[in-house]
Amino acid sequence: YILDRTLLEHVKAVMPAGANAHAFSQAYIGEFKAQYFLYVNIATVVLQLFVVSRVIKYLGVRVALFVSPVILLCGYSSALLFPVLSLIYGVKIAENTLDYSLGNTSRQALWLLSSRDEKYKAKSVIDATIVRAGDALAAGLTFVGVTLHFLTLHFIIANLVLIVAWSIAMVILAWEHRTRAAAHGKKPHEPTQEGGGAAQVAAWA
Repeated sequence: YILDRTLLEHVKAVMPAGANAHAFSQAYIGEFKAQYFLYVNIATVVLQLFVVSRVIKYLGVRVALFVSPVILLCGYSSALLFPVLSLIYGVKIAENTLDYSLGNTSRQALWLLSSRDEKYKAKSVIDATIVRAGDALAAGLTFVGVTLHFLTLHFIIANLVLIVAWSIAMVILAWEHRTRAAAHGKKPHEPTQEGGGAAQVAAWA
C-alpha cells in the first residue's frame, strides 16, 4: 500500500500537461508494476539458487532469521527520512525477494528440530490460521489508516513498529532454537533420526 500510494503521487507529478489522465496513469502504472514483479522474481530466483543455502550453511538458521528484519528496519527508516518513490521501490523489492527466498527457507528450517507431532499439528495451525491472521492484520491496519487519513509517513512508522515487534519475535525464536539444538545435542549440519530411523534433513545449530 505504501508503494502504491507513493506511485500514484509520483504519477500525478510526472504527468504531462494536457495528457489524458486515465490513459497516462494506466500505461505508467502498468509498466511500473511489470518491471517491479520482473525484478522481484529474478532476484528471488538468484537468491534462492546462489545465496540462501550459503547463508544458512555458513551463518546458520538463527542468523538467517534476522537478515530480513535488519535490512527492512534500515530500509524503512531511510524511507521515513526520504520518502521518495525510488527508495520505497527498492525497499519493497528487497522485502518481497527476501520473504520468498531466505525468509521462507529459514522459517521452514526451524521445524527441523520439532517433533513429528508439532510438525503435523502446530505447523498446520500456523500455516492455515496464523498466516492468514497476519494478512487480515495488514488489511485492517490499512483500513484504519485510510479511515483516520494517515499520511504515507504514518504507514511507514506503523511498518517500523511492526518490524521491531518482528525482531523481538525472532530473538525469542532464536533462543528457543538454540535451546532445542542443545537439547538434541546437535552440531551444525548433523542429521537427526526420527520415525523408525528415517533420516531427516540436517538440523542447523
